[in-house]
Amino acid sequence: MELSLDSILIRGTETELINFLSSLHGGGRCEHYTLEGVLEACYQRASTILGSNNQWPLNFIFGQYFFYPSQNSVMYNWNQVFLRYCDGHLYQGSSEPINYKNIIMYFRGYDNMVELFKSLSENFRLNQSSIVVLSGGSAGRVATLYWTKYLRNFLNPKIKVLAAPDSSFYPDINTMAGLQAQVWDLITNNRRYLTQPSGCPYINDDANAYKCGYFQYITDLIPVPTFIIQSVYDEYTLRNILNLNCITPTHGLQNCTSDEIARGVALQNETLKQLNIIKASKPDWGFWVISCILHCFFPNMASYSTGQFAVPQMSGNTVSKSLSAFIQAHTSNSTLNITQIPKLFDNVIYPNNAPCNGLY
Repeated sequence: MELSLDSILIRGTETELINFLSSLHGGGRCEHYTLEGVLEACYQRASTILGSNNQWPLNFIFGQYFFYPSQNSVMYNWNQVFLRYCDGHLYQGSSEPINYKNIIMYFRGYDNMVELFKSLSENFRLNQSSIVVLSGGSAGRVATLYWTKYLRNFLNPKIKVLAAPDSSFYPDINTMAGLQAQVWDLITNNRRYLTQPSGCPYINDDANAYKCGYFQYITDLIPVPTFIIQSVYDEYTLRNILNLNCITPTHGLQNCTSDEIARGVALQNETLKQLNIIKASKPDWGFWVISCILHCFFPNMASYSTGQFAVPQMSGNTVSKSLSAFIQAHTSNSTLNITQIPKLFDNVIYPNNAPCNGLY
């Protein structure tokens, strides 16, 4: 697992406006129910794009539609930063080299992020920004939540910092719960205090340290206004945590048994429950929560900015439109008006948001 300057992709604009959208690449994590299994999982990733930037293509296009005003009305002329994900454990870790089989692995997600912010400030004027939005999908979406506190403390207080994690919620059904403390000791050289966000009350409790990685337990440690983009039927969770192997290529459940559908409904209920608890405690946060089966909405234009994915259905309230409204509400010169912040929750269950229900 490694990072170099080649892992940071930056697309600038010709405008004098110095605003940044920083996106963290996703890709799961090295996961197993034993420590040896975690190392083996990382070993298997090490020679792929999720373990080394040597495997990435030389020419890589990311988020090109972000630069079209019609698709991204607020951020089209911002600087965009894309960080490739290759540390194996959700942008956490600061370890010495670990010898495993025939390779040396580095778990330095913490070091990578610290150097990213430092480099952007020294070389690209991040510290002179007006607005910085930290975002990411999949593994990058939880890392967005982990690193907002550090970024907020790193930057000048006059800079507006916002977060927009894409598909950041997953329920507390963690097969690594008892193992997580050991993993953090491994990847931090027994310095768990480096785990972000700092100040997690569970970090030194071996049985509960895993909670420091779960959204619902660290909400109070996220100091910036945040826009939650989430499906209540998150496809990664359905497939990889709840073991639903019946999902069709068009993201539908029509091939699932009643038991499998019940697991999906339980996920929906738990997601809505936890997000509504957060909504009640965070009045300046925004929400775009849809009843469709998908994981990550940023990667393609269809799920980001077309009417196929809207809350409620056929309303035109896409991710793009709603995120833009959230940013505008928080960056206008007038006093913040809470009523202008989108808090959109799909009030139907699958498959009743017809345009995106995956039945066709």
